[in-house]
Amino acid sequence: MDNHIQWKTILSAGVTKDTSEQFFLPEFDNTKFSSFKSFLDCFDQQCIEHQKDDQWKLKNLPKYLTGSYIKFWYDNQLFNNTYQENKELLIKVFDVTRQEEIQKFHNLKLEDNKNLISFFTEKLALGKRLNFDDSSIVEHLTLVQWNFKSF
Repeated sequence: MDNHIQWKTILSAGVTKDTSEQFFLPEFDNTKFSSFKSFLDCFDQQCIEHQKDDQWKLKNLPKYLTGSYIKFWYDNQLFNNTYQENKELLIKVFDVTRQEEIQKFHNLKLEDNKNLISFFTEKLALGKRLNFDDSSIVEHLTLVQWNFKSF
């Protein structure tokens, strides 16, 4: 037996593959779930149905996270916490932030900005960041009461 095959055999002998059953759940996306809490509720329900414990949830939740969510997970080393601690923290951080941005979107007024272009730009950027569809953003913009004397 050549050395390459021997080393491969030795190295793979101690490695066990995770053969636990996976279930279908889309990665978290604001367009598919109304909040991060609703995503985690769905994740928890799937885990109950597939008899997965909190240890499995803790190990596998990152597989369903993307973007700023997965970055937050690794930046804050959430793999060292319990699943319940992580769940509460993630909901607190991401759902509160989202609610604050929604409130900012609804409260943003033309008079808060120096000009019409910056108002539209900021309103559009907030709407896009919140994954509002274009028609909702336009509808909200058309509900703005215009003070034509200021033009």
